[in-house]
Amino acid sequence: GRRNKYFGEWAAEKLNKKDQEIENYVNEVMRSDLKEPGDMDLIGKVQKDLDSLNDKISIEEIKSKLDECFEKAKKDFL
Repeated sequence: GRRNKYFGEWAAEKLNKKDQEIENYVNEVMRSDLKEPGDMDLIGKVQKDLDSLNDKISIEEIKSKLDECFEKAKKDFL
């Protein structure tokens, strides 16, 4: 859950969300991960949302960010 929260916060920042919008978006991202096993549902949702930006973010960068969030979340428990 914590990894997805960090990931959602990162995406929300890219989408210029503010205050309550950030929290709502993070919740949306966290819910999207429950649709299918694995991370593709989560990655797909964020990728689709980020596609609306002028500054395109590649699927590789998105996956890399998810890995980074996973590492950050693991450190929270050390």
